[in-house]
Amino acid sequence: NNGKQRVTICSSLLSRQDRLPFLEQIVTGDEKWVLHVNRKRRPQWLEKSEAAKPTPKPDLHAKKVMLCVWWNFKGILHFELLPNNQTISAQLERLDQALRKKEPALINLKGIILHHNNSQPHIARFTG
Repeated sequence: NNGKQRVTICSSLLSRQDRLPFLEQIVTGDEKWVLHVNRKRRPQWLEKSEAAKPTPKPDLHAKKVMLCVWWNFKGILHFELLPNNQTISAQLERLDQALRKKEPALINLKGIILHHNNSQPHIARFTG
């Protein structure tokens, strides 16, 4: 049963945390495609009975960029807009530099547990 398996895993992680604390070692990363739109909106001064002037919709094929964010229990450690055709290894090198600057004890003493969310976003299945 999936529910029993989750309870077993959670119990195991809690007992591991009691024996050898590891939650502070976790660095999580995720990415999201975001639209790169620099549209300026100007306020409209209207009478109560006057309808607002329509604002054109953004281009259907607007430029997208990949936003990558890495964080731990204290907050965001590193984020960047990933340039086109860039490999994950280049991003990990910059993450390493950020960690050495912001969390040197994590690198020098404890070690890092990387958790990267690579699940497909916005996928819903019927659960009824």
